[in-house]
Amino acid sequence: LKEAKIPTAVIGAEIEGFASVYSDDESDMESIAEHLITVHNYENIICLTGPCENKEAQKRAEGYICAMEKYGISKNSKVIYGDFWHNSAIRLAERIASGEVSRPDAIVCTNDIMAISLCNELPKHNIKVPDDIAITGYDGSIYTLTTKPAITTVCGGDLCLGKMSVKA
Repeated sequence: LKEAKIPTAVIGAEIEGFASVYSDDESDMESIAEHLITVHNYENIICLTGPCENKEAQKRAEGYICAMEKYGISKNSKVIYGDFWHNSAIRLAERIASGEVSRPDAIVCTNDIMAISLCNELPKHNIKVPDDIAITGYDGSIYTLTTKPAITTVCGGDLCLGKMSVKA
């Protein structure tokens, strides 16, 4: 690519001689958690993220924790590690329905797949979204627009990285 002089950007990694583009996962997640705290007055907020060994899952959880600390409600912080897929959202819905996990005011999901899955699963347990629990996502996926109710999401992940890489 270098020899052919084709403009190239590397997404989410460093390769010598090429522009690198990263999303600001931590700041984005801090913003959405802060929105739930300052606009909706929620204090009991859970963060559902990906695997604990995953760098993106960690960064996104750190943003959530940052917001909770910033507003003095870190005692309520609860990060649940999952799989960035439907399974962890379904398990969390079941744990909330059974009382194993206390019902939060809101759940910050660190991707849209988990947020959509929670919105589909919680009503099966007679928990209304957003009346009983507000759900947010992360990725800016078009699928969040077709979900009933529509999910508040932050443009991150592939969509924004693609835009940023074109500008790099």
